Amino acid sequence: MRTVALTVKSSETIKDLKALLCEKYGFAENHQELFLGGDMLMDYQSLVDCGVQRDSTVHLVLQNTVGIKLFVKLPSIQGTIEIEAHDTIRNIKAMIQAKEMIPSDQFTLVYGGEFLEEDSTLASLGIKSESTLQMIYAPKDTLSISVRAPSRETVKLKVRAFFTVNDVKNIVGNNIGVSVSYQSLIYAGKQLEDLKTLAFYDIRDEYIFVKVFDGRRTLTIDVKQSDVVEDVKVKVFRKLKVSMKRYYCCRLLFGGKRLRNGRDLASYNIQKDSTLSFVMSTNIF
Repeated sequence: MRTVALTVKSSETIKDLKALLCEKYGFAENHQELFLGGDMLMDYQSLVDCGVQRDSTVHLVLQNTVGIKLFVKLPSIQGTIEIEAHDTIRNIKAMIQAKEMIPSDQFTLVYGGEFLEEDSTLASLGIKSESTLQMIYAPKDTLSISVRAPSRETVKLKVRAFFTVNDVKNIVGNNIGVSVSYQSLIYAGKQLEDLKTLAFYDIRDEYIFVKVFDGRRTLTIDVKQSDVVEDVKVKVFRKLKVSMKRYYCCRLLFGGKRLRNGRDLASYNIQKDSTLSFVMSTNIF
């Protein structure tokens, strides 16, 4: 182990620093991992953002990059991902989330009958190329849900999947001062029965992913079932990087029907992976 001194600007990024190390010492950039105080530094971060100051010591770890092909067995399909031996289980779960739109906190990975710790690398676990990992669903027990009252007041609640509808009514009543006997809870257009649980109705955490087709391409955006149509339009505009001046020229359709402003996604029974059509007129205000 040796220490070398480098002269850099605080505005330079970690990627710039890796390029300098490559130029001076021949370390390939994709083999370098830089750490400060035990935290890995990301390529896009500037030195000043990372807290790197004059006379700071940054630690360099050189990785042996070994390409690995992994098979991941999901409950319904089997997928393949290309990774490296130093990738952690957390990295792999993030890749699966990006590819399959399954939140990483709702599944665990198993190999050889053992649950894999998120901080472990493939190399440390002895997992080699062509290995198969099993994905096991482990949905979160605690859910974040929103209940919208006729007054349009929205109550945000933390509940559990085994809570009954009556339990939720009691919580709502305590929040807004409405007796349980005067409440009816409706989800996806159906009135919920008091003795049934949230799990029975497949009520999940608020955040879901929907697909939006704009006539040329399909975008994936994260939304909540409590989001109203206007919220979704704004998210689409941000994703497309379109001027908000054209906001009033657009429509969202689901199943061939226009979605009306003021209504939430749950009222249209829009679920995870639903595809919405986004139509924009040529008028510009």
